[in-house]
Amino acid sequence: MEEKVLVSVIGTTLSGDGADDAPVKTTSRGTLERLLDGWQLRYEEKQEDGSSQPVRFTVRGDLVEMERGGEYGTLMSFRRNQLYQGKYRTPYGSLAMQITPKQVEIAGGGERGSVLLVYALAIQGQYSGLHRLELKYHVLPKHLC
Repeated sequence: MEEKVLVSVIGTTLSGDGADDAPVKTTSRGTLERLLDGWQLRYEEKQEDGSSQPVRFTVRGDLVEMERGGEYGTLMSFRRNQLYQGKYRTPYGSLAMQITPKQVEIAGGGERGSVLLVYALAIQGQYSGLHRLELKYHVLPKHLC
């Protein structure tokens, strides 16, 4: 059974010298589905141009998968200290992507939950930076759905 949730996401690129990029924050409604071995969130992320991008977070044990749809889509897997190699899709072709998770923290899975990811990202073999992504959700009361 799916439940309606409010999802908030804060993403930051960490520079290491204290001059981190301004955080990108988004809040949207989505759905939570409880799985036998974890949980899954689905929501739409608004882009600067007004379009939206479907996002799916799946948590199973100590593994987090994040899939973004749309023209700039990707599937990323996060398990602490486990290298992940994948593709970043663009309208101009796919780029090789490498993720090295430094921190993977998972809490909840019930009425409230959160995921904190800190990871190094490389695109086409070039280091892109250290990124921090914090996702929080809570189930909405029935009268707000």
